[in-house]
Amino acid sequence: MSENKPEEQKNEIEKSNPWKDIFLGIIMQLLAYWLFIHFSEYEASGKTDKITSSNWWEILGYKLGGKWVLPVIFSIGGIFVFILGITVVFKKKDK
Repeated sequence: MSENKPEEQKNEIEKSNPWKDIFLGIIMQLLAYWLFIHFSEYEASGKTDKITSSNWWEILGYKLGGKWVLPVIFSIGGIFVFILGITVVFKKKDK
């Protein structure tokens, strides 16, 4: 079984679509940017104690860490997923 593992990993890389990872990474970066702008507008309006949003995770993220926590989390995740997709593209081109 241990001899088949590298071959199975190669097959998984070949089957995966790296472009969806690249696209998802870009979307996560855009979401991080939007969240930062969104939270900055809340702070500029002076109504930070009365955040109204339909997304509970936005409210919770802002209450726990201010305007920086959620954008940084999405940004780091987006960079990771984007680099993962790019790496798979280059691995496929080497073949």
